[in-house]
Amino acid sequence: MGIPFKFNWQLWCASFFFLSAFLITELLTREDVHFGKINIKSFYIRRILRIWPLYFTFFFGMVLLTSTTDFFGTVIPGQAQLAFTLFSGNWYITFKEWQSYCINPLWSVSVEEQLYILLPLVLFFTGKKG
Repeated sequence: MGIPFKFNWQLWCASFFFLSAFLITELLTREDVHFGKINIKSFYIRRILRIWPLYFTFFFGMVLLTSTTDFFGTVIPGQAQLAFTLFSGNWYITFKEWQSYCINPLWSVSVEEQLYILLPLVLFFTGKKG
């Protein structure tokens, strides 16, 4: 019988980032309404504590495993390691082309982290609500 529709990855991905941006904007707007300001430092600390431990555990674990065994794929090049460490893996993949590294799915975390860096600053300095 099969699946009656073809799953659209581009639509799913765009929807995910749209929803993520909406939710973060909503949280920041509520904070501004409730406290009269956006505490950027607190926002960044909350994001760091929520995302970085798992991200870096996985990332550096894969770097270690690919350096010591071929079970998880090829060794991750230094440029890719630097890019993903600085949450710019999406730009690395854009300019270096998609290569078969086990860390490639982390490109989406790079996009989110870039949003988390920019959005509070834009809202803080422009005073925009939503």
